Amino acid sequence: MSIRRCLFALLLPFFASAHAWADPLYTVDFLAAGFAPAALNDAGQIVGTYGGAAAILAGATITSLGGVVPDSYGSAINNHGDVAGSQTSPYNGSAFAYVGGTLVPVGACLPADMYPTSNARGINDAGMVAGNAEPFVGEAQRGFLYDSGGIHLIGTFGGDWSYAAAINASGAVTGTATLVPTQTPVDPDRHAYIYRGGTMQDLGTLGGLRSEAYDINDAGMAVGWSETNVDPDTTALSRPFEYRDGHLVDLGTLGGTWGYARALNNAGVVV
Repeated sequence: MSIRRCLFALLLPFFASAHAWADPLYTVDFLAAGFAPAALNDAGQIVGTYGGAAAILAGATITSLGGVVPDSYGSAINNHGDVAGSQTSPYNGSAFAYVGGTLVPVGACLPADMYPTSNARGINDAGMVAGNAEPFVGEAQRGFLYDSGGIHLIGTFGGDWSYAAAINASGAVTGTATLVPTQTPVDPDRHAYIYRGGTMQDLGTLGGLRSEAYDINDAGMAVGWSETNVDPDTTALSRPFEYRDGHLVDLGTLGGTWGYARALNNAGVVV
């Protein structure tokens, strides 16, 4: 009897928290063979690449854009089902958008003598595209915002390059930009930023030399990672962060020394 009572006492907390343990419940669905996913929208449509072209997976149906933009890679999708991506290469090809059934050659709007190749990383519901202009050798990569037929190049914090990772509903772009001076050109000092209305906001770090941002939601919250110290005798820890209320918040780890925050939604849920 004493063993049964002890076992029952041990199980009580489990029964009391069973609902919390079971919520939420996740399932795993395997995608169609050969479909390489990149992003999804609120309706569950997934953009990616299939059969050598950008494509949209909705339920069990794959819609290829190969007839419109062959040899392409889908990288972003908005809630209208509009797609952004790149032709010929996912990184140094030519950025495009497919909006309302019309192909938009975003890369062609860049100055070809400076940035012959480009890629797209995000598209919002207004059809604004965030991407990256790739230079000739010796030039500097620049993130960009495409809006209503015009290109706005995103600057740096004095360094050689900037990178655009994501865009929100209002057209704010987040990413990473390099600084000067830098301790080493191989792994330059760089900070996460938010670009709004032609102005770059430096998000700083959690105490280290480097931070990078990967996603931004419609409330202007951003996520990424940051180093935590600049002590040359101590390894700089890389921690996932969320930018909210005007500063970076260290999200911690699962007991290890590093972590990365890759994306978040409008409810502020971070992965």
